[in-house]
Amino acid sequence: MGRYNEKFKDYLQVRTIIEHLDDIAEIMEKKYGIDDTCLKYVGKDLKAKFLKQQQKLFTAIEQNNSSQIEVHGRAMIKAWKIVDGICEDANAKKIDYDVWQTKHSNLPDVIVNVCRSRKQLPLGQARGQSWISVEGLVNSLPQGVFEVKKEFAGSRVTAEVDKFFDDKPPF
Repeated sequence: MGRYNEKFKDYLQVRTIIEHLDDIAEIMEKKYGIDDTCLKYVGKDLKAKFLKQQQKLFTAIEQNNSSQIEVHGRAMIKAWKIVDGICEDANAKKIDYDVWQTKHSNLPDVIVNVCRSRKQLPLGQARGQSWISVEGLVNSLPQGVFEVKKEFAGSRVTAEVDKFFDDKPPF
């Protein structure tokens, strides 16, 4: 029974650290943007140390090494705090709370910014950035999707949209 408790304790500690790191990464992305935008504000040496520490954590996770996950996970929590502090001190540009960033699976070098209203769309767009409002996104979907959803209440599109529309009719 003692060994089971120790393994369970290790599992809970590791899971808590990883979940905490996931939360921190999500907060940093919401605050500064995706693609480790926040690392643009730190010096070259600190960025290298951050990425090296991150790789150590990834290696520990791949090897399922609980003790190393705990060590490197705690170090990454400290690293994120340092990066956030540097970004705050540098008055790093923050993402508006109602803008979401994502990437298109076929355009990995483009950050897609989705905002609530057309009023939020910038006049110009930075290189590597694309903007669309929720209204524009909804209006870009074919009307047939909404007709099907109206006819079949509760239906959901679960396949990729591109593949969804290329399917031949089943009759």
